[in-house]
Amino acid sequence: DNSARGFKSRSMWSFIEAYEKGEASHLYPVDPAKVKRGEIALKDVPYMQRGGSWDNSDLSGKKGWMNTGFGMRAFNDGKAEIKKENKYDAQYNNLKPSISFFGTDIAIDWSGKGAANDGVAARAKKNGIS
Repeated sequence: DNSARGFKSRSMWSFIEAYEKGEASHLYPVDPAKVKRGEIALKDVPYMQRGGSWDNSDLSGKKGWMNTGFGMRAFNDGKAEIKKENKYDAQYNNLKPSISFFGTDIAIDWSGKGAANDGVAARAKKNGIS
């Protein structure tokens, strides 16, 4: 699944663990003109810049000129290796989208009215104030 930004990302914890094991490196943007001319293979373009996936699944099994997720036409040399997931990837990929500001399944009452039993008196009673 690609995110709203057009690429499949991974969690920071996942990146840190892979980086410390030597399985990942920092990604720096490349010159799109060099990519267009075929001087830089698509596998060497950071996944966020090409609109792909961190694990290279968007490149695997393909070879030749292709369009990236962001519309860049580039050469895929067919040598992209699929990167393995770690335990943090599994946790991150299994998260369900949340509409909550706090990242939980509990929605915030933006109306300011509160729940039926969430008035000042109810909260005071709950907290032992009245």
